[in-house]
Amino acid sequence: KAANTVISKKYNFTVDSILQFKPSTWHMISLANLDSKFEKSNDDIFFAWNDTAALGDFWQYQELRYMDQKISSQGYWYQSLNEKHLPLQVTTSTCVEPETKVSWELISGQTGWNLIANPYHWPISLNVAESDDSTAFWKWNDSLGAYDRVYHLEPHGAAWVNTTENKKWETTADPFFDSEKTVVAKKHIHQARVLHPNDWKIQLKLKNTLGKEDAHNFIGVSAKPSSIEEPPQGIGSFINLSILNNDDKLAENILSSESSVWSWDILLTSSGNKDASLQLEGINALTAMGYRVAINIDGSLMELKEGTSIPVEIKENGSKATITVMPAQDFNLTQKINQLTYYKQGNTWKIAFDAGLALDRSKAVVSLHNIKGKRITSTVAEVNLGSNELLLNGADFAGVVIMNITIYSERGTILYQHNQKLLDKR
Repeated sequence: KAANTVISKKYNFTVDSILQFKPSTWHMISLANLDSKFEKSNDDIFFAWNDTAALGDFWQYQELRYMDQKISSQGYWYQSLNEKHLPLQVTTSTCVEPETKVSWELISGQTGWNLIANPYHWPISLNVAESDDSTAFWKWNDSLGAYDRVYHLEPHGAAWVNTTENKKWETTADPFFDSEKTVVAKKHIHQARVLHPNDWKIQLKLKNTLGKEDAHNFIGVSAKPSSIEEPPQGIGSFINLSILNNDDKLAENILSSESSVWSWDILLTSSGNKDASLQLEGINALTAMGYRVAINIDGSLMELKEGTSIPVEIKENGSKATITVMPAQDFNLTQKINQLTYYKQGNTWKIAFDAGLALDRSKAVVSLHNIKGKRITSTVAEVNLGSNELLLNGADFAGVVIMNITIYSERGTILYQHNQKLLDKR
């Protein structure tokens, strides 16, 4: 633009005078323009999020019982049990001056989560680029029972955002009508980027038979590891896939590309219907780069292929699974150990072996017996993918001895057994 010249664009749009939703559905909304004449009934349910409270009605949720307590910059969960609508105040003075700013004071309280709201009758940008994973905004999609990641706020809409420190988040109050940048597409997101052996993502989707679907979940590797926390549990019917990292539940977890084998633990939860299916997108690209993918779910290990839908019966407290990506030349799903070696030093036997995916996170019981079958010594050790090493102490004997290796699953099922004759030469 030339000096002293302002370039503007004109949009024609209408402003709703009411907010109306289907009965018994949950929505994240702003109450900034709620008509002062509105009277809350027993059919109207509002919840606020108070991150300064150690505990609300559940988690940091607190029911909003009196409408005079509402805060214009804060978002609220709302459900009506009937067809009742929320009236809005709409006047000719609802316009704002150009370059007007709107901001939210974000706090890092008990959880770091803030429920912010759009106080205007038109959509506004959230001032974050799609390539920026340092800050993520999430909006509840009741039809899917899960969250969508968003980059703008709809009129009277609200969204979650997380912060690790108290700060102000600011954007313009100008109407935002760029339809091409309003929401991240839920389908085939991984195809929008060029994949490399040290920089890739795959997408995880969990869907139940009622049509609920949680699709915004990503695992991958990069030279710059990163993660994005998932928002607090939504209110109402839901289905959820969480990527676990210690005590954190993540929507995205990108590990360091310096390794050659990567594993992710995931937690699958659902309200109501427990019959679901899990699907991964982006495996073909990994296969072309020389990797293979496996999943261990409820003790059942299998290789994953592009487009494969895995039936899952979600348990009451959730079902856990582990996804592993590794080079094709090392991929082996057989339940056996390899490269078994052993030698004695003093009164201690050192036992070493390699374990494949089928024995990962299992338990080995190793014992030594004399030729009459009497146990001399034993030990218990965790078995992990790759090289394993354990020590058998108290083996003060000479002559022939039998070593027994029995490997058990987490449920106590025997996965592998092996007997080996050892000879101690003195």
